[in-house]
Amino acid sequence: MRILNQYITQEFLKPLLVCALAFLIVFLVADLNDNLEDFTSNGVSGLRILWYYGLKLPQIMVQVAPLALLLATLFTISNMERYNELIAIRAAGIHILRTLTPLFGFGLICSFAVFLLYEFVCPDWLRQAEEFRRQLGSQEQPSKYISTEFHFENDAQGRLWTAKTFNRRDNILEDVIITERDPDRPNFIKRRMIAEKAVWRNNHWEFLDADIYQFNQFGRRPDLPKSLLDRSIWRATNLDETPLEFLLYLESRPEYMSARTMRSFLERHKNLSPQVIRNYEVEMHNRMAVPIGCLTAIIIGIPFSLRTGRKGPALAIASSIALFITLYMLSHIALYMGIRGVVPPILAAWLPNLAFLFLGLALLPTVR
Repeated sequence: MRILNQYITQEFLKPLLVCALAFLIVFLVADLNDNLEDFTSNGVSGLRILWYYGLKLPQIMVQVAPLALLLATLFTISNMERYNELIAIRAAGIHILRTLTPLFGFGLICSFAVFLLYEFVCPDWLRQAEEFRRQLGSQEQPSKYISTEFHFENDAQGRLWTAKTFNRRDNILEDVIITERDPDRPNFIKRRMIAEKAVWRNNHWEFLDADIYQFNQFGRRPDLPKSLLDRSIWRATNLDETPLEFLLYLESRPEYMSARTMRSFLERHKNLSPQVIRNYEVEMHNRMAVPIGCLTAIIIGIPFSLRTGRKGPALAIASSIALFITLYMLSHIALYMGIRGVVPPILAAWLPNLAFLFLGLALLPTVR
């Protein structure tokens, strides 16, 4: 069985790599065609262009992975059927599903890889790529990096940040005021810190020339602050807000967040509008549901490819594209319904993927 597993793996990897590379080239050429004029007019070097597309690569791969797996599955099995290899395997008394066990393993591995990319790589890399696009030609315009009259509220911990300016590029706040309230008594101020500057370094905020006012139980501020001037720079370890969270709050872009970040964001900002909350919840559940599409592609691709028999890979390719388009359309319709509030966000994200997964599981027992 080891030799057979190795053979199936080799035969599957060939079309998988070809399909993934082909889709990658199509995406990159299409994007480069849209952005080439901006790159050349702003004198962007070839290395910077490669860096930009390197940042976009994970997002492209998670988008094309299900279709590449589906095509590779259909193409591999169709070829084996065409050259009577499956007949020989059946004659040896080996069940087809046992033969194709390596494909299920690939589906699980790819699902896990897509989840990791979506959760830990894609959001931040995509944000950097978009920031690079916005910065083209803006080297002499630092105002594009700076937000004035900055305001950020952490509802979960009762903390309000205000600053005269927020430099998104250098992660610097000027004229900072941090007000902490009792979460159980929103009108009661516990503490207020006023600093000339706050800089994000080594995953902590460092405050320059900071004073802290500790309010009493009646909400009255003392006449004199607890001065921190004995240390011109004070490092705060009890503040868990990050520059990335500030940026996400300013731009309200869930595609720049992982599922964990979106959940934390919603917990911190309970005063968001119902529409904004739905947008985030739909995207959050979709991030968890999309990776299962890789395993679904394998499970549903096996019975469909065996049904094509000797009709060849052309029919397999047509079938895979039709399946992918159907799933793509149903997913977007369901997500739209979730955003509009027609169906719950969790149902909008999971229903199309689970429907195709259960369809594939229902068809697998019919495989002979």
